Amino acid sequence: MNTLMGIALDVWVNIDGDCPMETEVTRCEAQLELGHSTGSLHLVLDEDGLARLVAAATAALDTLRSGWPTLM
Repeated sequence: MNTLMGIALDVWVNIDGDCPMETEVTRCEAQLELGHSTGSLHLVLDEDGLARLVAAATAALDTLRSGWPTLM
């Protein structure tokens, strides 16, 4: 569903390093499933949306790996 803000709902999840992650790619979309099938989060993204998600995740990972912010 298209909205003015580009998203139809707001969801908060905590994903750790053991979280199962699956992907499925069709002609024009990629689907990411995070978690188990009985309690998972699905993201469906077009190519531009996936590129923006990867860029945001890469920036966040770079920040975490740089040691900032230090939590102690």
